[in-house]
Amino acid sequence: MKAAQLIMRRLGLLLVVLFIVSVLTFVIVNVLPGDVANAILGDLGTPAQVVVALRRQMGLDLPLLTRYWAWIAGLLCGDFGQSLQFGLPIAPMLLGRLRNSAILGAITLLIAVPTAVLLGGRAAGPAD
Repeated sequence: MKAAQLIMRRLGLLLVVLFIVSVLTFVIVNVLPGDVANAILGDLGTPAQVVVALRRQMGLDLPLLTRYWAWIAGLLCGDFGQSLQFGLPIAPMLLGRLRNSAILGAITLLIAVPTAVLLGGRAAGPAD
């Protein structure tokens, strides 16, 4: 029974940490000077009407909490948004990189686990 309680407590802490990280990430991105509309438009965004229209289209004119909840809802539904640099959906881009990271992690485990077991056995010394 204690193992189940420990697992539930750890999962609860994981959810709290994920929530805090998501809030901090969202706030930091929104506190930075400038906004996405100006970054996308660059020199073309000089007329105020164009910038205002793009902000409205991207939802940047909505209150911060409304944008945060929309962002979280999108993440929970698997919608990671679009890349500002490439204009492509982020999810397929992440999956390609996730595959490479998984391969690297597997290779690391294949090296680290046997090495750790070997060194741990060596450090423990012979069993008497």
